[in-house]
Amino acid sequence: MNVEISSVSRPIEVDVAEPQTDLRSGILRVVVALVLISTFWVVESQDHAVHSKVVATYCVVSIVSLILARLRRNPLWLSPVFIMIDAVLVVTLFHEHLLGHTPREHDLNATNIAVAFLLLLHAAMSLNPKAVLHFAVVFLAGWLSFTVISLPLRGDNLSVAAHFVRFRLDGMLAFVFVVSTIMLLMLMRDHENSLGRAIAAERQRANMQRFFAPEVAAEIAKSGLSFGLTERAASVMFVDLRSFTRFAESATASDLASVLGEFRAVVSERVFAHGGTIDKFIGDAVLAVFGVPNETPNDKGNALACALDVALNLSAWAERSLRAGRPALAAGIGLHEGRVLFGVIESGRHAELTVLGDVVNVAQRLEQATKSLDASIVVSDAFATEITTVGTPGWQRHSRLRLPGRLKTLGAYYLPRSQ
Repeated sequence: MNVEISSVSRPIEVDVAEPQTDLRSGILRVVVALVLISTFWVVESQDHAVHSKVVATYCVVSIVSLILARLRRNPLWLSPVFIMIDAVLVVTLFHEHLLGHTPREHDLNATNIAVAFLLLLHAAMSLNPKAVLHFAVVFLAGWLSFTVISLPLRGDNLSVAAHFVRFRLDGMLAFVFVVSTIMLLMLMRDHENSLGRAIAAERQRANMQRFFAPEVAAEIAKSGLSFGLTERAASVMFVDLRSFTRFAESATASDLASVLGEFRAVVSERVFAHGGTIDKFIGDAVLAVFGVPNETPNDKGNALACALDVALNLSAWAERSLRAGRPALAAGIGLHEGRVLFGVIESGRHAELTVLGDVVNVAQRLEQATKSLDASIVVSDAFATEITTVGTPGWQRHSRLRLPGRLKTLGAYYLPRSQ
């Protein structure tokens, strides 16, 4: 059933321009701007000329960033640029005492430190580890470089021990910043791993729903069933379009895709409605199976009822196509029951969930026999008891049906196309 069980891992790409991320980023930028503005009245030791330029630049960058995000014209490369600008601004903020007209003694304040950590969090909100790392490296390099440069400005009356104590304070703050950066990077890695697992699970669930009935797919996802190769009884149905090769010779690619899509949708819907599973799509054919992954007491009855339902719906589909001026393609259906091998088949880097066995081959050849018998459905003797319970009249018996490519004959029932 060609359900992909394992695949090559792919990098997870995160769109930094999603609405919720933009909203959180905007809120945090507003908070940082308010903190920067409030320091005009809270911190007396700052250089107001340099500080006002930092605040103005940060506000301009924030406004431009928010406008671009709002207009959805914020390319992926621009967000790291804004983050790097933030890093330069916070380094300037930390050392505004050196950049003013009258350089003075180094003096960090709690507000500036808070801004640095807030901007680190803002960088982490981009969900881009490289952006966080670049922010941290630029900020730490600038901070420690300016700290060393500022040592001579700490007053001649300070002893070497006092200088060391002051420098050690900056070193401890830098260490805390490094630890915080590492923790954020670890959290981002965990988030990416969790997101990767969620995406893989969602892909598998969506893939399962292509082949299993919704309730079966939900049960598989919930129970986490393993699919080691096992032998079990199953009913196999093979459905194939008639004259499709001739139609494909002159049809356009879009017409081919449209016809195949409609055909597969009709068959899949009825298979799922009767509790069956789509094993695989083979060009203009569909292979369905009843009894896997979960066996029920009435798998044969469900398979036969499904075949009748599929034949009826495909006939109606052909009539609609004819009224629409499109080719009306008929279909043949073969049904057989027996022991099959079910489970995951490994083939290099790809693994698929499928059914194997002679039952599948016989079902396909029973479908091929619909051409010579001019029938819509041909079923093996295994379904003889089920034919009487369904109550559909018109079944005819063929006691020695010779199937293409097989030496032994087979007893079968068939439903003429006029029925």
